[in-house]
Amino acid sequence: MASELLASLAHLKLTHVPYKGLPQAETDLMAGELDFMFDNILPAMPLIKGGKLRALAVSTDKRSILLPDTPTMAEAGVPGFEISSWFGILAPAGTPQAIVARLNAEVNKALRTENIRNKLLALGAEPIEMTQAEFATEVKRQLDKWESLIRASGATK
Repeated sequence: MASELLASLAHLKLTHVPYKGLPQAETDLMAGELDFMFDNILPAMPLIKGGKLRALAVSTDKRSILLPDTPTMAEAGVPGFEISSWFGILAPAGTPQAIVARLNAEVNKALRTENIRNKLLALGAEPIEMTQAEFATEVKRQLDKWESLIRASGATK
């Protein structure tokens, strides 16, 4: 989907090359069989540090703490390109509001602790505290963004 977003924003025609796993895609990229690929920072870091891969840009709206000298896609010339992996904590529909509120408060409290923050930052994750409403808004924004891109791309299951 990252390539579809790039193609859409930069008005490019790209050919998707499916792989069963990341190692084979990285191997083919290093061998020159692929022109580029989108990869997660952590698995790619040893290859980048070893000079086997070159990070051209990060897909987030801010530079990565792991690759501070690597521009964002917007800085590299593709405004509007923003993709990030994110995780949220969900509960079953119908969970009492008091429990949801307590869970949200405890998660945000944990995100403020130095130990948790440092562990997440070491994994390349940036902890972001959110209210329930902010998280719901972000989930809807993501769903809307990807749904329209999927429809426009013609991708199927």
